[in-house]
Amino acid sequence: HVDRLTWRDLFNDFEMHFYRYVFPYYDTLYTLEKLTESGYLTGVIANGRSKIKQYRMHALGVEDAINYLSTSETVGYRKPHPKIFEDMLDQLGTQPEETMYVGDDPLNDVAPARAMGMVSVWFKEDDEVDVEPLPEEVDFTINTTEELLSILPIAKKGKE
Repeated sequence: HVDRLTWRDLFNDFEMHFYRYVFPYYDTLYTLEKLTESGYLTGVIANGRSKIKQYRMHALGVEDAINYLSTSETVGYRKPHPKIFEDMLDQLGTQPEETMYVGDDPLNDVAPARAMGMVSVWFKEDDEVDVEPLPEEVDFTINTTEELLSILPIAKKGKE
């Protein structure tokens, strides 16, 4: 009886069962663990409601590795507005030039982060994309999250 359900019913069902249908990329948890071990701060900038984004981070198993979540709900501005990026910088206590932003949307993520002076990384999921960032809008292009470890200086732990 799907025809009798409202869009809210369908959306609530999706949110309730989100954890059943999504999984982090195979290297995400490993990469976040290495970044945390090396003392990097991590944050998520997302358009939408904070509670939903927190639930999604929990469902993906990444919430412990994220130092701050900045949402359009809490900031009052949506990506690509500079205010939401500024909120993340303020919360993490970092300057744009010492902050790397990784995003999969050239127009809403990569270009505005670069315009603010951040190191911009385009996460290119596949070869068939509608829009690519301009060369001056992106510093690095990656296809896996683990590639971040080769871009960032990672402190060596333990004895050599």
